[in-house]
Amino acid sequence: MDEITKRRKTRTVLRASVTKHINKLEQEFDELDTEAKLQQHLDFLTNMLKQINDLDSQIQALITDEKIFDAEIESAIEYSQKISMWNSKLSAQIKSYRNTTEENLKFHQALLTQETLNRSVENINEFESFNFNVRANHNIKLPKLSIEKYYGDPCVWLEFWNQFQNSIDKNESLSMIDKFSYLKSLLGGAAFNVVNGFSLSEENYEKALKLLKQRFVREELVINAHMSKLLNLYPIQDSNNVVGLRKLYDTCEVQIRSLDSLNATSGMYGHLLYPILIQLIPEELSLAFNRKRLEKDSQNEFDVMELLNFLKIEIECRESVLFQNSKVERKKNFNNHYSVPKPQHSFTNSGKLRE
Repeated sequence: MDEITKRRKTRTVLRASVTKHINKLEQEFDELDTEAKLQQHLDFLTNMLKQINDLDSQIQALITDEKIFDAEIESAIEYSQKISMWNSKLSAQIKSYRNTTEENLKFHQALLTQETLNRSVENINEFESFNFNVRANHNIKLPKLSIEKYYGDPCVWLEFWNQFQNSIDKNESLSMIDKFSYLKSLLGGAAFNVVNGFSLSEENYEKALKLLKQRFVREELVINAHMSKLLNLYPIQDSNNVVGLRKLYDTCEVQIRSLDSLNATSGMYGHLLYPILIQLIPEELSLAFNRKRLEKDSQNEFDVMELLNFLKIEIECRESVLFQNSKVERKKNFNNHYSVPKPQHSFTNSGKLRE
C-alpha cells in the first residue's frame, strides 16, 4: 500500500468519526444546556478539523496530477466548511452562556485583600483609560479596566495579550497577586477554565500564563482558526454593493494579514486560500482579476496579497464614484429646492399685463 492510500484511509476514518459525531450532535443539540458541554463538542470538532487538514496537506503534497489535485482541494474545502459550520453554531451558542460568567468574574475580582484594594484600586471608577503612571508611591489609583475579555479564540489572543501585557503584566506597581486577579477577571469560557483551578499566588500567576500560551498560541491552531473565519464569510454577489464589498475586504484583510505574519499565505495554504477568496467576490470582479493576470502573462504562483490589493483598488474606485455621484445628487436637490420660479406673465412698456 502506497503512502497516499494509507493517508486517505486514515482520513476516511477520521471523516467518518466526525460525520457520526455531527449526526449525534444534531439530535442532542437542543439538550446541551451548559457551556461546558458545548465547549466539549467544539474542542472535539476543532481538534478533528486540525488532524484532517494535516492529512489533506500530506495527501496534496503527494499528488502530481493537476486534475486530481484540484478535485482534492475542492473535497478538502467542502468538508472543512461542514465542520466549520458546526463550529460556528457551537460558538454562537456558547456566547449566549457567557453572561452567566459575569458573577464569577466579579467574585474573583473581590478576592483582592482589603490592603491591596486600598493600595491599588482606590477610586477605580473615576478613570476611563489605561494611563498607568508608575510611581514610587504604592498608593496609586488604578484606571478602570476596559480590556475586552478573552474567551479562547486563538485569532484574538495576540491582541488580548498585547493589551494585558502593556497595561498589567509590565506594571511594576502591581504585585503578582494583583496581576493574577486582573488576569482571572479578564478571562471567560475555555480560557477561564484553563486557570480556574489555580489559587491566587505569585507562583501560580506564572504557571497560569504558561498554560494559556501552551493552549492558545499554537501556530497550527491559529492558522486553522483564521481559515475557518474566512470559510464562514458570506459571498457578495453584486459588484455595486460597495458597503458589502468594503466590509468583506476589511474582514478578509484582518485574517489574511494575520496568516501572512505566520507565513501561511503561500504554498499549500495559498492554494487553499485562492478558491475560498475568489468565491467570496462577485463574478465580475473575479473575471477582471483573472483577466488582469492573463494580460500580464503571469506564470507565477497565485499570490493572495495580489488579490487583496486588487480588491482594495476596485473598492476605492467604486467608493470615489459613489461619493462623486452623491455630491452631484445633493447639488441637484439643493438647486431644485432653492431655485427662483420663473414668472408666468410679462408686462409691456406701458405697464399693462401682457397676455
